[in-house]
Amino acid sequence: MKKVDIDKLFNVPERKPRTICICGSTKFKDDMMAVAKEKTLGGFIVVMPLVFPHSGDTITEQEKEKLDGLHLWKIKQSAYISIVCQDFYIGRSTIREMKFAYEYGKVIQVFNNGHFIFGLHKNAYFTFPKLIQQFNEKSQEIYKEMLADGTLKGETK
Repeated sequence: MKKVDIDKLFNVPERKPRTICICGSTKFKDDMMAVAKEKTLGGFIVVMPLVFPHSGDTITEQEKEKLDGLHLWKIKQSAYISIVCQDFYIGRSTIREMKFAYEYGKVIQVFNNGHFIFGLHKNAYFTFPKLIQQFNEKSQEIYKEMLADGTLKGETK
């Protein structure tokens, strides 16, 4: 049997689906899984954290560093990232992931409390600090701390 016939037999898409990477605090595991389901049903290939330290999984600091690097690789390979948050809160890791995605020109979508809020692209004439202003005061404070401690190099205040 030819590859084309096998693909049709198994209902394989003709073109490679776009990949989306889900980002956010692992505290929001249920919301992340809901977005993953929605995006999968929408025809996307979904990559996301599958270890949830803030939801009960125990990992070492070395494992966390390895997983952080792996997650950035997932972002790099994706066309989009979906930020999952609650009450517009994002922490240090998510801010770093958003900055990484922004620098790579990825489309950034935001889901807050389970609902799609907005999507932006670097070429849509927005700056990263302007994006951060869309999040709550605590998140903006964390961002300022990251600027002060050098976590977000090259970023202006």
